[in-house]
Amino acid sequence: MRGRMVHRVFRMRITPERAPLVHRTIDFDGRHTLHDVHLAIQREFDLDDDHLHAFYLSGRYWDASTELRGVEPGGSRGQTTRHPLFRLGLGEGRTLAYVFDFGDELRHRIDVLDVREVPQPLAVPTLVETIGDAPQYEGATDDLDDTDLDEDETFVPDPEFEAKLEILVPVAERFDAATSAPDSVDWNLSAAVP
Repeated sequence: MRGRMVHRVFRMRITPERAPLVHRTIDFDGRHTLHDVHLAIQREFDLDDDHLHAFYLSGRYWDASTELRGVEPGGSRGQTTRHPLFRLGLGEGRTLAYVFDFGDELRHRIDVLDVREVPQPLAVPTLVETIGDAPQYEGATDDLDDTDLDEDETFVPDPEFEAKLEILVPVAERFDAATSAPDSVDWNLSAAVP
């Protein structure tokens, strides 16, 4: 006699870093993938699925050892479509990190609130709770052209991005292609970025 199939539902609270009092609580079936989580975030926070994104299983942004990207170089679908939630070792109290748009770097904290067994699988991710309005996202500044700005508007750079550039540019300038072999350079710049 065969045992009954166990289905797990993962209840996750997703909070955008730029609006810490806003969150969405969503139930996901264990067979849903991180790509399904990505699509739910896109839908619930009114984002356009037109930029790179990644999940960090350690909960630390830019942690390369636990990074799962949504799109890989060359445009293939990415790692997030290959990882169902039930295989990620997620449990109650676990925190994941999610970054959307690597230029504007929209960060989201994902807290696993509950993992429970249910008799039937959950067909689609289900919104359980909505707190606050989704923060406005104007899109990446590199998508702007002259028609997007009124005559009296000017482009204002992001101070956090500018601070990161101040760190990265000197690191890049230290590399002299004429005298250094590529494998002698430490390309892990994530440690240099706050």
